[in-house]
This record gives sequence, structure tokens and C-alpha cells, in this order.
Amino acid sequence: MMHEHERQQTAIVLECEEAEQELARLEESARTLAENIRQVADWIESSTSPDFLRKMEVQERHAKIFSEDGSKHYAQALDIQRAMETVKLVIAARKKVDDLRQRKNSHGLR
Repeated sequence: MMHEHERQQTAIVLECEEAEQELARLEESARTLAENIRQVADWIESSTSPDFLRKMEVQERHAKIFSEDGSKHYAQALDIQRAMETVKLVIAARKKVDDLRQRKNSHGLR
């Protein structure tokens, strides 16, 4: 039979693992958002290139961004409020993970 102390330790370990998984998910979401913003910035910059109209990969990206789905997708990426919220969530999740790791360490858990 598990003692109360062991139950508490197990709960701490599980909570920490869940927080680490959530942090990883949020970090991946933030990286994807940053990549989408980079793609839009690259596309805008490429439009200033003298050979803009002759480069097939530039034309394909242009068509993708101007498509209905593309424009919705990239409009979301460029939403500053969404970007700020994403960063806030990552910071909060990282703080939670750090706090839980400290708590876990203070209980002598790995």
C-alpha cells in the first residue's frame, strides 16, 4: 500500500512531467508561429528582388500566400495579439516547469 508521502512524490513527478510536455507543445507552437512570420518577411523582401518575376520558387510562394487559405493562415501568424499571447503562455509554462523542478528537487526526486 502506497503511503501518503509516496503518493505526494508520485503526484509531484507526474505534475512536473505534464508541465514539461505542455511547455514542449507551446514551444513548438511558438517556433511554428515564428517560422510563418519569417516566411512572410522573406516573401515581402523577395518582392524587391529584380528577378522576382522570373524565379519559380518565389512565384510559388507568392501564389501560396495570396491564396485564400494562405492569406488566412499568414494573417493569423501576423496577429500581434496572438503572438504576444503565445509568448506569454510559453513564459508562464517555463516558470511553472522551473517551479515544479525545484519542488521535485527539494523532495529529493529526479
